Amino acid sequence: MYKEVCKKKHGVFLGVIIIITAGFCLLSVPDWLENLLLNRPLRGEGFYEMTVLLVTAFVLLLYLRTFMTGYTYCLIDNEVIIRKIIGRREVTVADFRLNQIAEIGLEENAEKSDYSLRSASRFYNVREKKKTVYIVYTDNDGKTRILLFTPSERMFKIISEKMLDKRGKM
Repeated sequence: MYKEVCKKKHGVFLGVIIIITAGFCLLSVPDWLENLLLNRPLRGEGFYEMTVLLVTAFVLLLYLRTFMTGYTYCLIDNEVIIRKIIGRREVTVADFRLNQIAEIGLEENAEKSDYSLRSASRFYNVREKKKTVYIVYTDNDGKTRILLFTPSERMFKIISEKMLDKRGKM
């Protein structure tokens, strides 16, 4: 068994700014609701504050999805398991055997591939500076899936060697 963790990358400063902005906008919500319930015309600042609140909520959601997510890559015998970590919860997002892999390579060499990476599932942190690897495999339903992830050089080498061993035995 070989296991790697793609750590979460926290952008603390950005998160604090987003939360403070949302807090200030939330302070104006009672005034905005009072104007709405009493059929008073909305003043310009109330409308703009609600717009800022909605935009801030959207940016906060993107922030949480981008910076608060980690991944675990496991190689157990001949099976690759990728788990997504959000907080303390882990969810398996990909699970396949090495004999299901049709192609593996670095993302920079993907132009030579027969497959398009546009529809690929991305299982890595955006701020990672590692080399991204693509894997094309057939799942249990017979569908061809493509995924991108950032394993270490050691894990990439292990998967590639095991694939070559399996193909040599066929």
